[in-house]
Amino acid sequence: MKTLSSIETAEWLPSLRTRRIIAALLAAGIALATFVFLSLTRDFGQAFPFAIGLGALTLICLRWWTTPVHPGPFCYFSPHTVILLRSLDFYGFFNLPAMAYPDTISQNWSQDYYIHALAYALLGLFVFDQVYRWAVGRFRLNETLERCWEWFHSPRIQKPLPFLGAFWYLVGPVGFLMLSRRYVMATFSFAGASGEAENILIQSGRDLIGVAWAFLCLLFFQKKSLPRRLAVLAAAAAVVPLFFGFDSRTQVLHLIMLTVFCGFFYRNRPLKGRTVGLIVAALAVGFVIFSSHKLVRRHDPYVARTYQEEKNLFRRARVVFDSPRFLERLSLGDYLAMNLRMRLAGLDLPAAMIQSRRELGTPYLFGGHAWDRVLQNVPRLIWPGKRSWRARSMVDHFQLRETDQNISILSSAYADGGTAGVILGFAFLAFACVAIPKLVFSRRDGMLIYLASFIRVVSFHGTIFGLTALWFRWTLILFVVFSALSFLYWRLLNKEHAGYEEQADDPGNLRDLSPGLSLRGADPQPCQLD
Repeated sequence: MKTLSSIETAEWLPSLRTRRIIAALLAAGIALATFVFLSLTRDFGQAFPFAIGLGALTLICLRWWTTPVHPGPFCYFSPHTVILLRSLDFYGFFNLPAMAYPDTISQNWSQDYYIHALAYALLGLFVFDQVYRWAVGRFRLNETLERCWEWFHSPRIQKPLPFLGAFWYLVGPVGFLMLSRRYVMATFSFAGASGEAENILIQSGRDLIGVAWAFLCLLFFQKKSLPRRLAVLAAAAAVVPLFFGFDSRTQVLHLIMLTVFCGFFYRNRPLKGRTVGLIVAALAVGFVIFSSHKLVRRHDPYVARTYQEEKNLFRRARVVFDSPRFLERLSLGDYLAMNLRMRLAGLDLPAAMIQSRRELGTPYLFGGHAWDRVLQNVPRLIWPGKRSWRARSMVDHFQLRETDQNISILSSAYADGGTAGVILGFAFLAFACVAIPKLVFSRRDGMLIYLASFIRVVSFHGTIFGLTALWFRWTLILFVVFSALSFLYWRLLNKEHAGYEEQADDPGNLRDLSPGLSLRGADPQPCQLD
């Protein structure tokens, strides 16, 4: 009988000892490569400690794999895993070009403080990992997860997937395509849109597309029916023009990640080498195409004018592809270098704050920035009189250059209190990353809600309190909508099968609903594979 934990005993999975050896070799290799690379442009006093720091960062960020916290597939797409893996590139090797070539890559010219920023990242991630593990055991998250996993495989959850997918597809992609026929579409907004329903769609654009895509993936992997898969692929292809309207590379990359997780979620077996190659290729191609798309839109006058006047998303996309500057190698290389320092070099901004703090004596914000971010995310439906204000800017406060700064959880944690801010901020992040899933998995449809909110989980650009507040708010909205859809489906559309709902309330009936599964509580402590 297959349970959520049974995948961890599969023969194809390496043992904990093997994983730790792999992680150690990888960390040593990254440290050595970093030292050799930086030795060409920096002195020993900077190259050696930074290389050691990247090696330590690799070990910490791979602890989700070497010492797993959760059983089964959830271990691979838990908030713990996502944040640690995103931190590895965000605070790790993507900072090497800026560290080695500050005159061409740097945004704040604060490379002398990159080592200090990396030390803060190590401290914060260590606290995050430890607090997360403690909270998982304290709140028995794995036990709740095991129960929700068996609910997910019951007809009560699997049967209405087509209905739920159709609803979210109509609300998200179809709704945006219809609005694009009335308004000129900008990044997650429509010029001139003023209705309440339209504004709700605009504000929830990224989330709605993420929900619709999650259900397309679930329907694709649920059964191997060729007609269904072809229909799902056709529906996914119809969403592609929206990506060009949104003008967001991160949205595309996040949806590719969501596709991978949904596939692994259903398959419960390792991805083939060919599949991994296709995923890597899709990520690379998507990044290059949408980077070039943004470059053309900004620097080709005809394309820029078309984007200001043309409502037809297909025509806009064709104009971009027809531009002589599309995929222009030299310009694309410059653009990618610019985004490297603005979007991927996650140590640049906190290093600049440390420099401002030490050289200019700039005080911390002492929670002011975090509090402003929380208040900004209170819906006007709850607080009609909420004023509009600009959150206390970290860039202004620390007297940094007015550029497109890369805000991250490390930046916001340090700005609000230095060492204490990093410890408390990452501890809060860990607690939230356990508390929200605990709340989600307490519902029968918790797995669906988690996948529907996964775009918020992988969104790494933003402040600690801003990210968690948006994730929590979107989760509450999903609670309400999924409850209404469940009532509509089981009480009004499928009255003869309404008994599924009452049966699913009793865990003892889950075995009848989902043959081959057993309700066995998972160990609330971090699981061990040896």
